Amino acid sequence: MSKDLVDLITTKHDVRNKKRKLNGKERFWLIFRYVSLTFIWFLIVMPIYVMVINSLKGVKNVYLINAFKLPERLDFSAWSVAWSGTDYFPQSISESMTRTLIFVIQSSIISAVIGSINGYVFAKWKFKGSNLIFTLFLFGMFIPYQAIMIPLVRVATEVGINKSIYVLVFAHVIYGIPICTLIFRNYYEAIPNELIEAGRVDKASMIRIYRSIILPAINTGICGGVNLAIYLSVE
Repeated sequence: MSKDLVDLITTKHDVRNKKRKLNGKERFWLIFRYVSLTFIWFLIVMPIYVMVINSLKGVKNVYLINAFKLPERLDFSAWSVAWSGTDYFPQSISESMTRTLIFVIQSSIISAVIGSINGYVFAKWKFKGSNLIFTLFLFGMFIPYQAIMIPLVRVATEVGINKSIYVLVFAHVIYGIPICTLIFRNYYEAIPNELIEAGRVDKASMIRIYRSIILPAINTGICGGVNLAIYLSVE
C-alpha cells in the first residue's frame, strides 16, 4: 500500500491533455476580450506614436497627410524649438514645465501636511463633534471642480490675482485636503493607542507625540499621501 502511495505522489501527470476545452460561448468572450484589449491598446499607443515620429521630422516637414508615416531622416531640430520657444512656439515648454513643477510641488506639500495634521487629530485626539466635522471634511471630495470654477474665477478677478499661479495652488490645496485627511487618518488608526498613552505618561506634548511617535511609524503612509496629492494636482 505504501508503494502505491509513493507511486501516486511521484507520478507526473500530463495536465495538458486534461485541459478543459472551451465551448462556443466561452471561446467568443475570450476572443472578445483580446480584441477589446488590442483596440484599447491601439487607442492609447497611437497618439504617442504620432507625437514621437512627427517630432523627429523637424519643424517644416510635419503635415497632416504624412502624420502617420515614418520620417525619411531623423531631425531633432523641433525638440530645441519646442523647448526654448521661437516664432512657432512663443510659449516654450521649459517655462510651462517650470511653472507646472512649482505649482505641483507647492500644492502637493501643503495638502499633504495639512491632511496629515488633520488626520492625526481626527484619529488620536478625538473631541466632541469630531466625527461630524470629519464627515463634513469628506464632503469636499464629492464637490466637482466645475461647480466652483466660475465663482473662483470671479473672486480671483475681483481681488486682482486672476493671473497668478497661486490661485490654482489655493484651489488644489482646498480640494486635496479632504482626501489627504482621509488617507492619513486611516494610517493613524492602525497605530496602537498604547503608544500615545506611553507618550502622555512621559509628559510628551501633542506635537512631540506627532513628531517623535506618529511620523516615524507611517513612512509608507506619507509616501502614499504625497503621491496622491501629486496626482490630484496634476489631474
